[in-house]
Amino acid sequence: MINARGLLSGLLLLWLGTSSWGNLLDPVFNSGPGTDSFVEQVLPLPDGKALICGAFNHYNNEDAWWLARLNEDGTLDKSFRHYVNNWVRHMTLQPDGKIIIGGAFSAVEGQPRNLIARLNMDGSLDGSFNPGTGFEQKLVDGDPNPPYVFWTALQPDGKILVTGSFALFNGQTAHAMARLNPDGSLDTSFQMGAGLDSWGRSVQVLPNNEILFTGWMTSYNGFSCNRMVMMNGDGTPDGSFRPYFGDKTSIYCAAPLPNGQMIASGHTKNEQGLFSRKILRLNADGTEDSSFLGHTSDRTECVVIQPSGKILVSGWFYYVDDVFRGNLARLNADGSIDPMFVADADFFIWTIALDYRGRILVSGGFQHIGGQARWGVARLIDPDAPPIPAAARFTTMSCKGGIFEAPVQTEAGHKYTLECRDALSNGSWIFVQSSDGTGNEVVFRDPGATGAARFYRLRTE
Repeated sequence: MINARGLLSGLLLLWLGTSSWGNLLDPVFNSGPGTDSFVEQVLPLPDGKALICGAFNHYNNEDAWWLARLNEDGTLDKSFRHYVNNWVRHMTLQPDGKIIIGGAFSAVEGQPRNLIARLNMDGSLDGSFNPGTGFEQKLVDGDPNPPYVFWTALQPDGKILVTGSFALFNGQTAHAMARLNPDGSLDTSFQMGAGLDSWGRSVQVLPNNEILFTGWMTSYNGFSCNRMVMMNGDGTPDGSFRPYFGDKTSIYCAAPLPNGQMIASGHTKNEQGLFSRKILRLNADGTEDSSFLGHTSDRTECVVIQPSGKILVSGWFYYVDDVFRGNLARLNADGSIDPMFVADADFFIWTIALDYRGRILVSGGFQHIGGQARWGVARLIDPDAPPIPAAARFTTMSCKGGIFEAPVQTEAGHKYTLECRDALSNGSWIFVQSSDGTGNEVVFRDPGATGAARFYRLRTE
């Protein structure tokens, strides 16, 4: 096991005891002692809970091997019980609440599951997903590491995209990538052919249903590419997208923008100075948009676009746009640094995710963030978000059958909107009822709450 506390070797940067920006930390989410090693991913859930995975074995001094579910207040959800035998590196939530996991494990609940599996909502193994011998064999000769699944993604039709450092899937050629059917079998209609010539780091389905892989690759099934490759839904390459980052470079993450551009981030040791900014905005054809101002001083692991258009970035850096920022920063849409967002961390931040209320979840190897102790995972409040009245902070509730009712002490000057969604769905929140705050109690009701379980949230403005 890799121990983040040992890796830190006592490194505590000067700002930890003196930062004046700790108010960005959400005080409701207190992870206590947190994890005993780094958290590779945090995945918000529709009900306000969150999944975390990584190299840890404990959370808040309790057993939590490689994977855990946290309650909305940051405490361990002990009802989530799983039996994965090694490192989980990535998770994807399905609309039915099932969880696809990928990593370095070989068994779940004692059943063979090599590097990929699917869990039920309670953490138990989903036996209907059977990948056979799974992913195996190193892609690159001489690689000192075992093969990994680095990333998984779900298509709207339920098929599962996977990338990593493997060479085979269930005995068939699958060089660093594959698409699986919902039952775990290989989708042979996906025309990946020889696949990628080097590791894949991330994969995502774009709004136009094209598929984007990032990583270390320089070719895809005979098609020349450079660290990113776009492909059509059948697996054929999209030759209109041709970014170029040079050699000795890896692209860790890419985030699409509504106008068809995207932000790409990563790391480079390129001797010609290509990709020295570690973060670029790309045009739809992959060329660099030179009007983008953003740059970081070192490895940039994650990029997330907020609904406001602002850009969250994290990684292993200490400067962003030549301003000191410890591993986490926010940029304006043009790439200039947002001076109002300061929440420095003392060690790397691997992932950022936005929950159902727009709160910012971060995970990595840090011990402190914003001057306060947080081990491996933390939640921040967006400083641009309107304040939420304390009386409305019940946020989500669930109901199955009967009539949903929730009395709320309202505050004058705020508007309250009750919304619902299917508990097993990632679909949109649906309007139920709204009311202006008067300083009196208002009872919010959903008379249509019969049948399937629903989650509710009270949104305030």
